[in-house]
Amino acid sequence: MIFLLMIYKYPTIITTIGQQEKSLTIYYFKIRMFVFCLFVSKIRFFHAIFSFKKEHLNLRRERRH
Repeated sequence: MIFLLMIYKYPTIITTIGQQEKSLTIYYFKIRMFVFCLFVSKIRFFHAIFSFKKEHLNLRRERRH
């Protein structure tokens, strides 16, 4: 949907260089936001696994005593 709107708003043949630069910066910003979101989700995922492993080790230690 957004992609179609972008095609509609920014035609393939852009008359001025300024407009082209603007559309490119918007596209670049969107990519950066997407990558950042992926990065954050990955960090959360690894943090969850790490904390789970730590808790598991702590439980094993308590059992031993």
